[in-house]
Amino acid sequence: MLSIQSYTTFSQRWLIPRLADFHNKNPLLEVKLSSSLKPVDFQTQSVDAAIRSGHGDWPGLHAEKLVDIELIPIVSAALWEAEGLAKDDIAKVRRLHSMARPEDWKTWLAESGVEGVDAESGMKFDNSALAYEAASMNIGAAIAIKVFVERQLQEGSFVALSDTVCRTGEAYYLTWPKDARPSDALIKFLEWMKDLIGHPWANPIS
Repeated sequence: MLSIQSYTTFSQRWLIPRLADFHNKNPLLEVKLSSSLKPVDFQTQSVDAAIRSGHGDWPGLHAEKLVDIELIPIVSAALWEAEGLAKDDIAKVRRLHSMARPEDWKTWLAESGVEGVDAESGMKFDNSALAYEAASMNIGAAIAIKVFVERQLQEGSFVALSDTVCRTGEAYYLTWPKDARPSDALIKFLEWMKDLIGHPWANPIS
């Protein structure tokens, strides 16, 4: 049994749709997945590794970089067509915010140079997964982490509201205690994640 803690959005948007592939390639390994915004306490929690976002410099933790965090504003294709939107029409649509990442709109707007937009206005949701869901229901524009919406952008159900992609300097990492030797199962999980995250369309996702 391999116990992994992750964020809700990372789990829903990237990890869960691909877990069957990991199991197919490693049929003798079972994965127990939990979600939390709080950092793992490896001393008290029975967790082998945790996915965290940041700069990879957490004291006492070994951190393996998975993917850079890149921000891009998205809307549903239906809203894009209904409102006759064009690139960078940010002010014309309601902004959808994740309270787990409250600075993302402000960060992207500063990078893009788009002016006359209130970075704080709009609707707020507990996490990014809910903001993306609201965007899919034509409620407004979400500021998305690109790796989580690449499939929908490619398929055309989401449309990028701008060509500006903002790299925040943060990334997602797989972490575990520095003083703990990673198991063979954990190394297999890490190698599998790195392979797929570097080639997001390597396997079909149902």
